[in-house]
Amino acid sequence: NRIGIEDLIAALASNADAPRYMVVVELPRRRAYMHLDTLFTPVDRELALVFPPVLIQTGSERATVYEVDIRSKHRSFEQRADLLSCLAARGARFVPISCGGDDAIAQQREQWTDGANALALAPGVIAMYDRNAATMVELGRNGFRLVDAEDLVLGREEVDLDAGERVCISFTSHELSRARGGPHCLTHPLSRDP
Repeated sequence: NRIGIEDLIAALASNADAPRYMVVVELPRRRAYMHLDTLFTPVDRELALVFPPVLIQTGSERATVYEVDIRSKHRSFEQRADLLSCLAARGARFVPISCGGDDAIAQQREQWTDGANALALAPGVIAMYDRNAATMVELGRNGFRLVDAEDLVLGREEVDLDAGERVCISFTSHELSRARGGPHCLTHPLSRDP
C-alpha cells in the first residue's frame, strides 16, 4: 500500500548506496494479478514476458505506473505512460514478448496459468510451465530453443547456461499451477549469500 511504499522510500533515502529512482506499479485489483511477476518477467537482458492487457494496451485493466526520485527533498509520485517506457528512460530497455502470443483469449488463459512468469536460470535461459503453449510458441519466434525438462533430465537434450543460447525449458505443472504461483514466484530464497 501507499504507506508501505512511502516507508520503503524513506528507508532507502537514508542509505547512500540506494538507487536514485523507484518505479511503483499499481496493478488492477484482481486475484490473477497478485504480483508484478505474474504480468512482467525479464527473460534475457533485453527481453521480457509481458501480459499486454495490463502493461501495454490501453483500457480498464491497464496498470498505473509512477516514478519517485528517492533523493529529492520534495518526493512525489510522478505518473508515467507505462512500465516499459519508464524502465527504458532509466536505461533498462525490454522488448516485450506477449504471454499467450497475439490472441487475446490465449493471453487471458495463459496469464491465469502464469505464462508471463518464468524462472531465469541465466540470461536467456528460462524455465516455465509446459501448459503455456502459446507463450512458448512466441518465445520460439523470439529465438528461444524449446526444451522439455524430461528430455534434459534423461540426457536427450543439453543446455549450457554459459553458452549464450536462448533456451526455454518447459516442465510439467498440473498441480503447481493450481496453487496460483509461477516458477519465478515459487523460487525466491528467504536469505541470500551476500
